[in-house]
Amino acid sequence: MNIGQFREATIDLSPNLLLLLPQKNYFIPITNLRFSENNLTMFKSATANRSLSLQQFFKLTENLPQVTNLFIQLDQSSPPQLMFGFRMLDHAIVPY
Repeated sequence: MNIGQFREATIDLSPNLLLLLPQKNYFIPITNLRFSENNLTMFKSATANRSLSLQQFFKLTENLPQVTNLFIQLDQSSPPQLMFGFRMLDHAIVPY
């Protein structure tokens, strides 16, 4: 999935939805973004605890090409994985 596809899929959703990562039986916040070589990786940084909202995500990525590939990194010891989609929770979006 790339930024353009993600934007189209979430255009009608609340901008206040939080971005979370699955972690075993619970969820952790996506707190940081890393851009390199036309790829954007979403992850939880070691120092931040507040999750990005959908609105914050699009504000931070508004100047990136729409074809930028989205990746998720579940923990610091694992390599980033290409994001294939997402699921909705009550107040959150969980990429997979």
